[in-house]
Amino acid sequence: MNRALTDRVNLLEHAGGVGQADVSSTPPANATQTREVYSESPTKSKTCGSKALPKGPAAIWFEWYTKTPRLWDVCGDRQKKSAYKQTVNYMKLFLPNGFHLDPSTATYCDQVLRFGQEAEANLLKFFQVQGTKR
Repeated sequence: MNRALTDRVNLLEHAGGVGQADVSSTPPANATQTREVYSESPTKSKTCGSKALPKGPAAIWFEWYTKTPRLWDVCGDRQKKSAYKQTVNYMKLFLPNGFHLDPSTATYCDQVLRFGQEAEANLLKFFQVQGTKR
């Protein structure tokens, strides 16, 4: 970081023709070009939710069944779609009585949330019995 800062100061001084002792209140004419050069990051930032918190299984379940348009139809990220699909299908194993969802009912979202929370609770119980830690 210090070296990058030193390089930037040197570039600004040489590009603008301004020395350390000769500082004026008006920026040099090509200062905007220098800002543009440094505003672009040389390394590309991650866009895969690097700042987002991880979602729990019940949240993934809820998003899979309630998001419109449907996640499996429009998801451009194939890895996310695959991970969500696997999570939802794995959670179905932990619903001992199965489940039935009717999207036309007024309580559809509540049903999805309830089944997702039930599956997540059973999933966590199973992991605890097996001795798996989070």
